[in-house]
Amino acid sequence: MKSTATRWVLTTMIAVAVQLSPANSESARAQEPASAASAAAAPVPVAPALAPTDLQTKDLRKPVVVPKPVVIPYDQQVYRVSISLGVDSEAGFPDRDAQRMVDQLRGLVTSRIGIWWRCDVRVAPAGEPLSRAMLSQRTAESWNVALNSHSVEKHFSLTLDRSGSEYRLSGVEWDSASQTVTSILDRTTFDRRLVPALAAGLVFELFRPLVSIEKVVENRVELRIRGGEYLPPDLSLVPYAAGDHVTTFVRHLGKNRELKRMQHIPWTTIRMDLVERGYLEGTIISAFKAPLAGSRRRMEMLGLKIRPMLSQTQVQVIPRGKPQSPMAGYRVEVLDRLETKDDKVTDRVTLRTDRDGTIVLPADPEKPIRYLIAYSGLAPLAKAPVYPGHVARLVLEAPDDSPRLTVEAETELLESELVDLVARRAVIMARARGAAKKADWNSVADLEKQVDALPNLEQFLARIEALKNPAVQVAKQNKDRAQESRIVRMCKTITDTAILHLDPLKVKEFHVEIAEEKKAK
Repeated sequence: MKSTATRWVLTTMIAVAVQLSPANSESARAQEPASAASAAAAPVPVAPALAPTDLQTKDLRKPVVVPKPVVIPYDQQVYRVSISLGVDSEAGFPDRDAQRMVDQLRGLVTSRIGIWWRCDVRVAPAGEPLSRAMLSQRTAESWNVALNSHSVEKHFSLTLDRSGSEYRLSGVEWDSASQTVTSILDRTTFDRRLVPALAAGLVFELFRPLVSIEKVVENRVELRIRGGEYLPPDLSLVPYAAGDHVTTFVRHLGKNRELKRMQHIPWTTIRMDLVERGYLEGTIISAFKAPLAGSRRRMEMLGLKIRPMLSQTQVQVIPRGKPQSPMAGYRVEVLDRLETKDDKVTDRVTLRTDRDGTIVLPADPEKPIRYLIAYSGLAPLAKAPVYPGHVARLVLEAPDDSPRLTVEAETELLESELVDLVARRAVIMARARGAAKKADWNSVADLEKQVDALPNLEQFLARIEALKNPAVQVAKQNKDRAQESRIVRMCKTITDTAILHLDPLKVKEFHVEIAEEKKAK
């Protein structure tokens, strides 16, 4: 009975639900029921497609905006650094000890430098230098080929070898921005326990902090230190102090900020005058008037701190464009400061270039910058500032002074000829006047012919022009205005002297004087 009642309740509920459905509404019940055939023939209603609203259309047409990458200020950019330690097999360190030294080196570096570097320290793999001899064979080009594909901005290659009972650490720093490598720096110890600390000190001695040149006004510049806002825990590693110097270079970039060309600015340094955390102000010291001027579009103007690692620097003086003809025996003066009109430097050292056109400048921490002036005779040819000890060798190109020297030698000969000519003419005229007083007219006529046969002013000036014009053309081709003006000035001096002493009016007055003397007799 219970099951029958339950079925009845369920049947009743289903019927009520069917009646309350939209298909059985009162309007539907008012209509006559259609036949099965007409129901089958009736079209099936299709819901109309929804038309997109204006807002939806705008959303479809609106381009997708890619968010710009976050630009980190230069003074907040950290360095990606790698350090490799190569251990010579004859140094007596097994692999386990080498790895232990690397771990200690990593701890010392990171604890002293802080977050300024993202540093990777490892044992040098196969193919990298393991001794100083191998390190000295690597060139900047080979380092660039080996490391340009890596995502590091600084790489320190250290080697550990042994000479007798002494351990020697050697190292170089490679910089990605400038594509340059430092000179090899060596440190030695007898205690193998000091090797990790010595290696950490060597890394920091090799490190050349980068700066970005932000603003240039005449010879004043404003700079930013890379990562300068992150002061290292070890305050002895603060990157710059007043009095430090940097070299400069320019990176020319493509549309995608890829490096197209590197341009190192020669004979130019910047002296730091003001240091405020990551901000610097400095003075340009250069052999050129405006070395850092020009368009800044797709350019990066950067600098590297100068760390003198050598005891001296050789400077070779050559004519511009003629490296095979060094300027031997030329006088070079070395000054401690730049000479001005108000400050005439008297304490200067005078050197002579050797047969290779070379002079040697010792490094002096008390006088880091020296100023060179190369002379040809009394004429200065080239001036340049030098930082001795920064690089081993420099080449100073001076204007080719051979045209001026040729003119100077020839004008000296012309001057001696002029003196001899004026003296000879005066002697002949004096003899002619003496013969006229004695009424020896045959001798007078002969002496007058000798006076007329002497070179006259027109011939002398033609020789000067023939000397001046080719030399001036060579100076113009070399675009050397200073040399051109010197040549013109020397030729004008000998020309004025010739006009003064070879005035043709003096010869005419001599002939008139002889004629009057003859009439008087």
